[in-house]
This record gives sequence, structure tokens and C-alpha cells, in this order.
Amino acid sequence: MHRSLPALILLLAGCADSVCETRSPHHDRLNTFWSRLDREYSLFDLRLDSSTSWEELGKRACSEVDLDPSNEGTFNAMLGMARALDDGQVRITTSEWTGDGRNEPWPHDAITDALVDHTEAFYIDSALRTVADDAFRWGRSGTFGYLSIGRLRDFAEPLGETSDILDARELLGDIFADIGGSNGMIVDLRSTRTGFRTVALAVTESFAGPQTTVWSTTERNGPGHSEFTRSEPVMLPASGPGAYDGPVVVLISPGTFGAAEALALALKSRGATLVGERTSGHLSNPVEAELNNTWTIRWSADRLTDPDGVIYDAMGVPPDVEVLFDPDVLDSPADAALDTALQLLGG
Repeated sequence: MHRSLPALILLLAGCADSVCETRSPHHDRLNTFWSRLDREYSLFDLRLDSSTSWEELGKRACSEVDLDPSNEGTFNAMLGMARALDDGQVRITTSEWTGDGRNEPWPHDAITDALVDHTEAFYIDSALRTVADDAFRWGRSGTFGYLSIGRLRDFAEPLGETSDILDARELLGDIFADIGGSNGMIVDLRSTRTGFRTVALAVTESFAGPQTTVWSTTERNGPGHSEFTRSEPVMLPASGPGAYDGPVVVLISPGTFGAAEALALALKSRGATLVGERTSGHLSNPVEAELNNTWTIRWSADRLTDPDGVIYDAMGVPPDVEVLFDPDVLDSPADAALDTALQLLGG
């Protein structure tokens, strides 16, 4: 889900990019948070209300720490700055507290988490098969295949992004050896919330299609909030032998977060149809750094665009076929999004 940077403790006293005039360990910690995002955060134009500025938010937070120069007061001031961005990829973590920048998180995570069991009970012919501690669960519904992806990382020891890429390719090969002959495939991403974009690409390699540009990325490249590097295209290689070549429907929801949103885009580039509601709008790749031995911060460090130049951060990836989420879905044997997927596949 993110790439880690070496532990960094920035000594900001006397630096031009400090926002707090008062000097104390608490103010210095807030200065570090403010200045790192000021230089490297990639989504100010999309997420910060135009009626305020990052500097104004920083000075307001400094005043809050003036009034409460404690660890808790500093954490709350920083969290308030993160919430002004309404970005779930911005996170502050301490030994005592943790919080992210989302103002209104998707309230139905527990329901979407239970949808796979609901699907198994009412749609799947027999018990779902599972691997890597439920990272992948799959089975058949009549002549159609069903694949739920719980996460896009941490499949097996040793943990790490490179290992996850290799594991994903191997696991998807085994899964499609089992259900690859299905007349259509449903990929359920409605509760997928953690992972790496590189693993999303590795998963997509198991679906048939030619080499194509799936998205492009750019990063901050200067002190100005609108200064970025040249956009770099990310290529999806042509699929190899054994790739699934039938029709694909991908289920998405506002609970689809981060790398799972990139996976939805990648599968769409392979011809998949997206069904459900807009995703959460958190496609940026987060970077993490230490403030000291017990505090870490994370922020959105790049911006991703589709081949047409569209940025989905803050707005979410839209479905091709909208099916509104029903919070009472678990009280009925029917799942409107899944029923729509089956109809699109010819079921």
C-alpha cells in the first residue's frame, strides 16, 4: 500500500519552511509534518478547500499547540490538518493514537466484509476455496466464476512488495487453473482496502489482453503545490499462456480503497465492466516517514491518471453500471450488484 522511506528526523529550527514561530519539541514535530506535506503532498488542488491555504492551516494548528503543548494536543492539531484534506492516505500514528484524514469514512465496511460469506451462502455452488488467510476466495456460481480479493499484500513469508508480486502471479495461476474455464468471471473488490499498486498489476496479468498503458503517475517537483515531474506511463504487459480470456465483471463500492481502485482501472483496461458505486477516491501512492522513534506520518506522494488523463483521487473510479449499495443486503438472500453482474454475463 505504501513504500517506506528511511527514518527521518528533521530539525526545523531556523528553516524557512517552518510554520510555527514558537520553538518546542511539540511545535517542531508539527513543523515537520507541515513542511513535509508542503513540499511533497500531491493533491492540494484536489483536496484542500480553495477558501483556505496550507499555510493558514499550519498557523492555526500552531496556535492550537500554543494552547495545549502536549503530545495529545499536537496529535489533535496535526489530525485537524489532515482532516482538512479529507484524505485517508494521510495518517498520523503514535504509540498512543492513530488517525487518518478521512472526514466521513465509508460506514458500511463491516457489511461489505460480510458480503463474501453472504455470496458463499446464497450464490456459490459449494464452499469457497481460500488461500493466504482469505486474501483470495473463489468458487463457481453455475457456469460463472467468482473471485473475492481481500487484500493486495502480505500473502506469505517473507513479507514485502517484491514477494507479494511473485506470490500474486503464482496464486492467480492456481486459481484460474481451477475456475479459468468459467463462461464469465466476477471479481469482487467491494471490501478490498489494502495493498500495492504493483500487486494490482500482477493480478491483472492473469486476465487476457494486449500490452497497454494502464495509468500514468507524477510526483511533486518543486516548492510550488502545482509543480510536478513529467508524467510517467505505467505499462501492463501482454498476458501470457493461461490468462483468463472470458468476460469479466468487477464489483466496486465506496469501500474499495487504494490499490484496489487501481486494480479496478487495470481490469477495465482489459475489458472488464465495473458494477456498483464509485470507489473511495484514494489512488495516490502513500509514503511514510518517522517523526521520531514513536511517531510516523504518511501522505499521498503521487497522482495517478488514467490513459485519458483523468484523475480519480477525491472523486473515485465510477462504475460502468451503477447499482446503489443496500445497507440491508445481509437481511436478504439477494445481492443487487451480484445479480446485475450475473445478468451482464448472461446468467
